[in-house]
Amino acid sequence: MLAACGHGFQAGGDVILPSACRALLDGQFKGSLYNLYGPAEITTACTAHEATAEHAQSDVIPIGLPLDGVSVRVLSPELEPVATGGHR
Repeated sequence: MLAACGHGFQAGGDVILPSACRALLDGQFKGSLYNLYGPAEITTACTAHEATAEHAQSDVIPIGLPLDGVSVRVLSPELEPVATGGHR
């Protein structure tokens, strides 16, 4: 997915604010903007999401879907699987 983006900007390491997306996407930048996520334990990205102008109008930019060859699981503090869309 990322290799095909050509001219792109990848953001990671912290939450990307919708206001930052708006500033970039509403300006002269004409490439793709990707929000990357990866916990410190793996020292690299494991999910990616292409942020669009529509996403920049929302309250949260998604962290995206797992990259090829990656499995992602959301666990509770007790290390039990959390249901899709679930929370504590």
